[in-house]
This record gives sequence, structure tokens and C-alpha cells, in this order.
Amino acid sequence: MNVVLTVIIYTLFMAVYLLCGGLLWLIFAIGYFTYFELSERLSPVVLPSIGGGNSALDRADLWQHICRIMDFEEAWRNPDMTVETLSKELGTNRIYVASSVKEHTGMTFKNYLNSKRVEYIASLLHQNPSLNLKELYFTAGFRSRDTANRNFLRFKGCSPTDYISSLRGQDTSDIISE
Repeated sequence: MNVVLTVIIYTLFMAVYLLCGGLLWLIFAIGYFTYFELSERLSPVVLPSIGGGNSALDRADLWQHICRIMDFEEAWRNPDMTVETLSKELGTNRIYVASSVKEHTGMTFKNYLNSKRVEYIASLLHQNPSLNLKELYFTAGFRSRDTANRNFLRFKGCSPTDYISSLRGQDTSDIISE
């Protein structure tokens, strides 16, 4: 009976020991990774490829670099473009990029990206209303027709087919389906 009791006590002791040890490692890991995530988010904006040095950019410089990438390189046409992707390209963190976009446009990064895409579609439709809408959606960087239509309605106040009708000055019934 003593052996059985000793085995039970030893087993319980080991279970508690392993449980406490596992919890300590879990607490350590959470604290460790949270610290590095916060330090990455709060680190200064550094663009080593710009200006030849390691100087931190101020807000105006960051916005100029965002505009260069978004307007001249048309990064918004990439369907995989996210605030994280742009921040990596700029060599900074996503918080700085998102706040710079919000400060200068009043929009979230996602809405800023989609507004660029909608303006692109609208400008091409203005030049040639008979363009295929589905091809335009994907050329502009949208992943689906529904997302493109929803954003077109949000930023232009009408559907793409109504927009084309207003350009043509006619009914939407003869427009090729989206």
C-alpha cells in the first residue's frame, strides 16, 4: 500500500511541477514576444535607402514616399498590397504608414487604396465607356467584382453601370453585363 501511495503522490507532484513549469514558459513567451512586437511598432521610422543615411523621416517625408510609391509606381494596382507590404517597402512599421495616410487623406489605408482603384477605373471609363468592367476591376487591383462594385458605389455614389450610362447619356440595358 505504501508503494502505491508513494507512486500516486509522486505522479501528482510531477503533474503539478510540469504544469507550473509549462505555465511559466508560456508567461515568459507571451511577455517576450509582446515586448518585441511593441518595440517594432514604436521604433522610429527609418528609411536607409532614402537619403543615403539612417536618419529618421519626419511625417512630411514619409507622406512624400507613400505618394511616390502609390502614385508613380501605382502600387495600389497590386491586389496583395496591404499597409504591411507598403511599410516593409518603406522600411518602417505599419502604424506610422497608416497614421500618415489617415492624417493626409482622412481615410484608412484600405479606403485610400480602394479610392485609388476606383479613380483609375472611372478615368478609364471616362476615356472609353465600352471597356470591359471585369477586366478593369482586376487591372485596378480588385480581387472580385462585388468588392469593386461596392467600393465604386462608396466613392462615386453610383454603380459602374450607372456611371457608364451617365457618360453615354443612355439607359443601362444595352451595357455588357459586369
